[in-house]
Amino acid sequence: MATLEILMITHNRLEYLKKALPSVLAQTYQDWALGIWDNGSNKETVEYLKTINHPRVVVYFHPTNESLAKVTSEVFQRCSAEFVGKVDADMIIPPDWASRL
Repeated sequence: MATLEILMITHNRLEYLKKALPSVLAQTYQDWALGIWDNGSNKETVEYLKTINHPRVVVYFHPTNESLAKVTSEVFQRCSAEFVGKVDADMIIPPDWASRL
């Protein structure tokens, strides 16, 4: 299990997600895992998420769109890492973001 679990919740944010994901993958801190929760997105976003194949990334699909507060609460309850960080699907984070937490 990774020391840091990074959470990302997305809903129809494909153009931003394509920019945000590489910034997470480029972290200099190496003991992390990324959980991406799709919150009932459209077909294009779902299809993109299905193509992600990285050993540290797990994608979860929620069939319907729920409130961000509800999904965030559910996501945090599932976390088991020592530390948890949350990034939005439109955030481009610097490579040392995780190491500074």
